[in-house]
Amino acid sequence: MRRGAAQAAAARRVAGVLPLIAVAERGAAAAVRASGALSTQAEALAGASRALEVAGVRLNVAQTALERLPEHEARAEALREAEGLAVRLRLVGGRPDAAHARPLPWDEEAHAGAANAAEKLKKHGLERSQLQAERAALERRKLDLSAEEGIQKRELAELERVRQEGVRARDEHAAARTQLDAALERAGVQAHRRLLHLGEPCPLCEQAVRALPDLPQQEQEAQVESLRQSLQKLELALEQLRNRYNDLKVTTSTRANTLSGAAEKTSEEDSYLASRETDLYAAEEGVRATLAGDPADLSARYLAGLAGQLRLVGRNPALDLKKVQEQIRAVRVAYDEARALVAGADSARAAAAAQHQSAQVQAAERQAEGVQAAAALASVLSVLNLSAAQASAAALPEAETGRLETEAAGHEERRLRLLAELGELERRLGAQKFDPARLVAAERDLAGLDAELRSVQQASGQLTQKLVSGRERLERKLGLEVQAAGVAATFDTWKTLSSSLGVSNFQQYLLQEVESRLLQGAGHLLLDISDGRYRLALEDGDYVVQDLWNAGETRAVRTLSGGETFLASLALAIALSDYLAGNQILGALFLDEGFGTLDPQALEAVAGALENLRTGGRMVGVITHIESLSERLPHHLLVSKSAAGSSVQRLG
Repeated sequence: MRRGAAQAAAARRVAGVLPLIAVAERGAAAAVRASGALSTQAEALAGASRALEVAGVRLNVAQTALERLPEHEARAEALREAEGLAVRLRLVGGRPDAAHARPLPWDEEAHAGAANAAEKLKKHGLERSQLQAERAALERRKLDLSAEEGIQKRELAELERVRQEGVRARDEHAAARTQLDAALERAGVQAHRRLLHLGEPCPLCEQAVRALPDLPQQEQEAQVESLRQSLQKLELALEQLRNRYNDLKVTTSTRANTLSGAAEKTSEEDSYLASRETDLYAAEEGVRATLAGDPADLSARYLAGLAGQLRLVGRNPALDLKKVQEQIRAVRVAYDEARALVAGADSARAAAAAQHQSAQVQAAERQAEGVQAAAALASVLSVLNLSAAQASAAALPEAETGRLETEAAGHEERRLRLLAELGELERRLGAQKFDPARLVAAERDLAGLDAELRSVQQASGQLTQKLVSGRERLERKLGLEVQAAGVAATFDTWKTLSSSLGVSNFQQYLLQEVESRLLQGAGHLLLDISDGRYRLALEDGDYVVQDLWNAGETRAVRTLSGGETFLASLALAIALSDYLAGNQILGALFLDEGFGTLDPQALEAVAGALENLRTGGRMVGVITHIESLSERLPHHLLVSKSAAGSSVQRLG
C-alpha cells in the first residue's frame, strides 16, 4: 500500500513537472517563431528599402522632366499663336503650302486692301467679259438689223416695181375691157343683121339703116372669145400683182416699225454699253491707283509670308499643340505619381522598420522566456532526479490529458447552467408549490388552443385562396374593360367615319377644307395687294372681309367697291391657281381684260395691286385696251391686225 501511495505521489510529482516541460517546449517554439518572424521582417525591410530607392530614382527622372516643363510650355504658347495664324490663314483664303518668290511679312490691313482690290478687279474682269459678250451680241444684232434693212430696201424697190407693173396691168386691163365691150356690141348687132334692110328703120334704134355689117358672125364670135380670154389673163395677172403689192406693203410697213424701234433700241444699247465701258475703265484705274503693283500678286505675297511664318512652327499647329499639351500633362502626372510612389514607399519602409524593431523585441523576449522556462524545468528535474524524457514517459498521453481536460470543462459548464436555470425557476415560482392537476389543465387548454389555431389557419388558407382568385378575376375584369374601351373607341371612330363618309358629308367636308385653304391663301394675298387693308374670311357660310383700317370691322363682300371687288376676285383666282398647281410654282399670271368697268380710282388701286404682285416674284401679263393701265406696265407687246394677219411689236 505504501508502494502504491509512493507511485501515486511520484505520479503526482511527474504530473507537476509536465506543465513545466510544456512551458519550456512552448517557449522554445515561440523563440523559433519569433526568430523566423524577425527574419521575415528583415527581408520586408530590405524590400521596402529597395522600393524606396526605385521610387527615388523615378522621382529624380520626373523632377528632371519637370524642370524642362517651361520649354514645353513655351512651345505650347508658340503653337497657340501658330494656331491663331492658321485660323487667320484659313479665314483669308490661304493655304499652309502657299509660296511666292518674293513673300512679304504678314500685314492684315495691307492684305485686306490688296485682297479687296483683287476682288474688285476680278469682278470688273467678269463685268468686262459680260460687257464684251453684250457688245458682241449687240454687233450681231446690228448685223441682223443691217441685213433686215437690206431686205427692207429690196422689198421696197420690189414694191415700187410691182406698183408700176400694176398700173400698167390696170391700163392694159381697161383697154382690153373696152375692146371686149366693143366686140360684144358688134356681135350683138351682127346677131340682128337678118332684121336689117337698107333704108328701113332699125328694129332696135328705129333709125334708117344706111349700111349692113360685113363681118361674118362666126368670125365675130371668135374675136369676142379671144378678147375675153385675153381679159381673163390680164385680170389674173392684175390680181396677182395686187396680192403681191398688198403683201409687200404689209411686210414693209411692219418691218419699218420694227426697224425703227430696233434702230432706236440699238442706239440706246450702244450708248449704254459705251457708258458702262467708260465707268468700268475708270473704276479699274481707280483700283489700280490705290496700290503699287498687281493686287492679286500682292495678296499672294502676303499669304505666302503668313504661310511661311506658320511653316516655321509646324504645318499642323493644332495637332502639335495637342501633342505638347499631352506631354505637359504626362510630365505633371508622372511627377505626381513619382511623389506619391516615394511617399508610399517611405511609409512602407517606416512601417517595415517599426515591424522589424517590434520583431526584434519579441524575439528577445521569447528567447528570455525560453531560457527561464528551461532553467525552471532543469531545477525541478534535478530535484526529482529525472530527465525530461523520463517525466514525459511517466505521464498520461497528451491526447488523453487534453480529452479529460475538455470533458472536465464541459461538466463544469453544464453544472453552472443548471444552477442558473434552477435559480430562475425558483424566482418565477416564488412561494407557489407544484400542482400536477393544474399542469393537466394547462396541457388541456394548450391542446384546445392548438386546435383553434389549426382551424383558424385552415380558414386563413381558404380566404387567402379566395383572395388570390378574386385578384385574378379582378385583373381579368380590368383587362376586359380596357379591351372594351378600345373596342368602343374603334366603334365610335368607324361610326363617325360612316356618318362622315355618307353621300354628301365627305364631299362637303372636302369642299370646306379646300375652301378654307383657298380663303387662307386668298386672304394673305388680298392683304398684300390691298396695302394691308382687307383680309378674306368665312362667316356663317358667307364670304366676308375684315377691314383692318377700320379696327378689323367685318362686313359682307357685296359692300366692296368695284376695284375692291376686283382685287378680292383676283386674290381668289390666284389662290385657286396656286392650289391647283400643287407643289409646282406658277411664276406667271395672265389677266385678260376685266378692267373696262372700273372707275379711275379703282383702276389706280388695281394697277398698284398688279405692281405688288410683280414685286412678289410673279410675272404678270395684262391684256387690255386701256391706255392708262398699260402705261403703268414696264414692258409692252403691241398686237396689230392687218390683211396679212396679226403682228406683235415689243415696245420699251
